[in-house]
Amino acid sequence: MALTGLGLAALIFGFENLGRDVLPPLLVAGLFALGLGLLWAYARHARGNPHAILDTSLFRVGTFRASVVGGGFMRMAMGANPFLLALLFQVALGMNALQAGLLTFVSAAGALVMKTAAPPILRRFGFRRVLVVNTFIVGLSFMACAAFGPATPHLVIVGVLLVGGFFRSLQFTSLNGMAYADIDPERMSRASTLSSMAQQLVQSIGIGLAATLLHVSMQARGLTTLTVEVVAPIFLVIGAVTFVSLAFYLRLPRDAGDEMNGRSAGG
Repeated sequence: MALTGLGLAALIFGFENLGRDVLPPLLVAGLFALGLGLLWAYARHARGNPHAILDTSLFRVGTFRASVVGGGFMRMAMGANPFLLALLFQVALGMNALQAGLLTFVSAAGALVMKTAAPPILRRFGFRRVLVVNTFIVGLSFMACAAFGPATPHLVIVGVLLVGGFFRSLQFTSLNGMAYADIDPERMSRASTLSSMAQQLVQSIGIGLAATLLHVSMQARGLTTLTVEVVAPIFLVIGAVTFVSLAFYLRLPRDAGDEMNGRSAGG
């Protein structure tokens, strides 16, 4: 508990302060070194230990690995997206907090609609096909935000965010469902703990990545304030990050997780 708690806390705090100029760079580097050192010590402690608090042997299960590690790249982009949208709408485009909030709420509306549509989609196409195809849609929905500017009609912004929220919810539902498809009942609790921890970590990494990219973009342009030209290209990068998950999804068998959604074999 001490090794994982302190190690993850150091890593998350380090990622949260990337590119923000709040802490000295040397201190941020020290946090990363401390976090990685403690997690390395934990890995040695957990090897062969049946009572380890985080069961890393779960990553040997293909569906769990694809969900947690592969899905982590989408969750990383998802963690960065609200941070970037708030900066784009309020700082770069000059909207007030209410206007920005109403626009970003549209993504949540799309996610709510998807909750009823996800089960039949998964039964019809299966986890593997949905995850592969939907990765392209989700990645492109992130990238589309790079086109937002002062002249972009609000209706277009609403449409992009609605579609993005809809398909991101489908991706979350698919990943969360498939994660436990091949996990033994006696290890289900450990799998849930490890998955939750990983989700929190990668979302922090996403915010740190976005902040760092913004800092680099501003320095490259010689600017001291955020503009559309600084923020918009970052959406292209985080959209591209989601495509890394394809390396995990494409390795899954065609019938991966079918027993979870009631889909018949070969369907």
